[in-house]
Amino acid sequence: MALLPFCVAQAIGKTIGWCLYWFPIPAKKVVRANLALCFPELSSQQRERLARQTFKETVCTFFELPAFWSWPVPKLQNLMKQVSDEQLLKDALAVKKGVIIAMPHLGAWEAMQCYFPGKYTGLIMYRPPRLKELDGFMRYARERNGCARLVPTTASGVKAMLQCLSEGGAVVILPDQVPGKSGVLAPFFGVPTRTMSLIQRLSYRTGATVVFQYIERLGVGKGFHLHFSPASPLVADEDPVVAAQALNEGIESCVRKSPAQYQWFYKRFKKADKNYY
Repeated sequence: MALLPFCVAQAIGKTIGWCLYWFPIPAKKVVRANLALCFPELSSQQRERLARQTFKETVCTFFELPAFWSWPVPKLQNLMKQVSDEQLLKDALAVKKGVIIAMPHLGAWEAMQCYFPGKYTGLIMYRPPRLKELDGFMRYARERNGCARLVPTTASGVKAMLQCLSEGGAVVILPDQVPGKSGVLAPFFGVPTRTMSLIQRLSYRTGATVVFQYIERLGVGKGFHLHFSPASPLVADEDPVVAAQALNEGIESCVRKSPAQYQWFYKRFKKADKNYY
């Protein structure tokens, strides 16, 4: 796939995604449940149209991976066509108290490879894959350009992030992952949802600034648009529930700008106060 022109890989991914939508696979039930919870104001026809678009965008994400994980950096950087509000990140880094980049599962999050090399360095928290044999390659592919080092979602990973922030560096966290035993209940699209408290703890302890980031897919062969947006100061509130609500509101604001590109396949509400799946 990496040998193909990028637009061809994207087109194949979207075509397969459109085809998969018409099969009675379990993932369709998850997507429909999530969209019904988050967009009750839409008609069933509108939500179904959004579900079809979601299948196309999500499958396209996987077909982009070979390029992101193997292309040389200069070739990847040509794919980033626009960056909005980058000054937010620059100003936050200038304070020297560290920056937490909250990057939801929205758009082409792996396209960080098209932007960060040569600009910024930092740590990225990730959840190691269940297939242990894949972990080494995944780490190599994401760390090969030298702009970031992956740390696991463990106590050692949190310790490394605290150290990085105390030195004024940047860390990247995907804020919409369902936490394990930690986390608090806070509304997400109005639904009580188990939400991580890690960002609140890190920011509260270090004084680090929180900035939201997502990478919008502009269309087949049209590249990407990187968006930065400020987070509410409440994401570092001493009350974990208040902070979690502010975090979810920031994620929701990003998702509403490009809803079809959010990972609706993920059981985001599986640890809520009800069983939605």
